[in-house]
Amino acid sequence: MSEVPPTSRVKVGMISFRQTNVECTIRAISAFGATLMVPSPTRIPDEFVLVVGSGQKSCACNVVKRSGISIGVVFVPLGPTFRMTTDRDLPSQETVVMLLPR
Repeated sequence: MSEVPPTSRVKVGMISFRQTNVECTIRAISAFGATLMVPSPTRIPDEFVLVVGSGQKSCACNVVKRSGISIGVVFVPLGPTFRMTTDRDLPSQETVVMLLPR
């Protein structure tokens, strides 16, 4: 499996939670997560939806790191596309990591 490098081009995003929207700067983004810059990270809950750009993409996020005005997040699956697998569904020599919503 090849690793997807993060994109380091700065993007504008919106953090959405409990009918509140907070603008953020997306410093780095990959298929698995992102680094966000926000004016007041203490106001941001541990779980929220990140809307990227002009609303074309949105991702459920869990905060994994807070440092100054920076927040590190991992993306979590949304809706019916997420399914649990059983041991017999997995190849015998493969390691699978799943991120589960809380």
